[in-house]
Parts: sequence; structure tokens; C-alpha cells
Amino acid sequence: MLQLHHLALGAQDVVKVANFYAQAFELPVFETHLYADRSVRSIWLELSQGVLMIERAEGSPHLVRRIGSGLFLIAFQVSEAEKDACQQRVIAAGGQLDGSSEHSVYARDPENNRIAVSSYPLPQ
Repeated sequence: MLQLHHLALGAQDVVKVANFYAQAFELPVFETHLYADRSVRSIWLELSQGVLMIERAEGSPHLVRRIGSGLFLIAFQVSEAEKDACQQRVIAAGGQLDGSSEHSVYARDPENNRIAVSSYPLPQ
């Protein structure tokens, strides 16, 4: 079975967005990549499987209003007992709450990407 290698998320402010994910989800920095002028091109954060790559993006960000093609949600798995603490870290890191369901809490990161903290039981 294939495993996830990485997710890449475009960001206009790479440092701000990477700091949000590092703080909210306690993800350690794996690597930082710079342009020739020493400005930040990307910051890679370690996931339990794979890497979350926050990459410099050009142009204006878009907001997904309904499910369509392309990435529309990044969901992080937590236990039911960990869900409230993780939700509080998301808020403390600058995330904006965006709804909830029985097992998930939805929010927006600093550049309006939709994220979730989910305790929905996945098959092993």
C-alpha cells in the first residue's frame, strides 16, 4: 500500500503560515529552503507520515466555498481526549474557527486555508 509522501501548501507569508502549523499542531521544522537572496522559499514541517511543505506562492489566495477539484481541507487526527487542547492551540496560533461536526472541529489558517482537527475513528 502506498503511503503519503508530502502535502505542499502554497502561502504568501511562508514564515507566518509555517509558524501557525508548527504551533497549532506541534509539528517540528524538518527543513527550511532559501532563495539565492536568503529569503525564505519554503519551510517543511514533519508529520508522523510524510511532510507538510509550506511553499511560497505567487498571486492572490483563493477561498474554497464548496467542494470541487483541488485540495480543500487538511485534517489532523487526534484522539477525542486531545481534541479540545488541539482546538485551543489552533485558536492561540491565530486560527479562526469555521464550524464543527460530531468528530471534527474546522478552522481557517492565517491565509484562509480550511483545516480540521478530527477524532473520527479510521480503520487500522
